[in-house]
Amino acid sequence: MGGNFLLLDKRLRSECKNQGATIPLLTSNRYETLLKQRHVQLLGRSIDLNRLITQRISAAVYKSMELAIGRFESEDLTSIVELDGLVEINKMTHKLLSRYMTLDSFDAMFREANHNVSAPYGRITLHVFWELNYDFLPNYCYNGSTNRLVRQFLNICF
Repeated sequence: MGGNFLLLDKRLRSECKNQGATIPLLTSNRYETLLKQRHVQLLGRSIDLNRLITQRISAAVYKSMELAIGRFESEDLTSIVELDGLVEINKMTHKLLSRYMTLDSFDAMFREANHNVSAPYGRITLHVFWELNYDFLPNYCYNGSTNRLVRQFLNICF
């Protein structure tokens, strides 16, 4: 099961079921046996299939987090909600895959994708700071009657 299916709203799943639409769900039984294989004989050599799959899965999870952060960096500050959803899906997928293979911790993988291992500020923090200073603060005004921030289309020069 992917993390994205488990995070779907239950009302959405039941509504889809009532409408006759099916959301395909892969059961873990298909992959569980493969992931438990430690020694597979191939052309006279013993191969640790679990280790090879773990390496590829680790690279895929890392690339997925890199892609999520890169997508956030290419958009404005409002895409922080999408980033949060993508990070949650990656976290759930990592948790489910960790049952069968020894992956690095999610926090370590996330810090590496965020370039936050040795630097005090990661890519996400720097992008939020950039968007606040160069887009949000100069272009939005608080409307007290509606209690919301409204985008200004006037350029005010001081």
